[in-house]
Amino acid sequence: MDRRFASFWLIDVPNTPDPNRVYDQIFIDGTYTDAGCLLVAASFDHVIAWHWAKGESAHAYTQLLRGIAEPLCVVLDGGQGAYSAIKACWPNTVIQRCLVHAQRVIRRYTTARPRTDAGKAIYALALKLTTITNLDQAREWTLHLHDFEASWV
Repeated sequence: MDRRFASFWLIDVPNTPDPNRVYDQIFIDGTYTDAGCLLVAASFDHVIAWHWAKGESAHAYTQLLRGIAEPLCVVLDGGQGAYSAIKACWPNTVIQRCLVHAQRVIRRYTTARPRTDAGKAIYALALKLTTITNLDQAREWTLHLHDFEASWV
């Protein structure tokens, strides 16, 4: 372990992914600290790999993904570096935008208390994203998005 980060860890987290294990879904994201950016690839229940970098560049994400078998789907925050690295490393993997990150982008533009009717409508629609649990709800949400576009765009 890098000595600069020893005080941050109570346990040594291994960083040697099993190159033969294929995951259905992997989540990747970066977290910034004073020491740099910690990129993490995780499954539903554990960290698969991590990589310290200066930022969320395509090169940094490529270093994170190297050694992990191509999964069926990757969930990401929408950053270009992660997207480019996935396309280069895992060309057949389905890419899914993280719904929480999508909500945050909409909140950034509308605020949590939109003043316009259009802002209120799209923010309410965004809040429903993380409540979708089945295909029927996804279909209904998509119809509402279509209605929003027809009304406001």
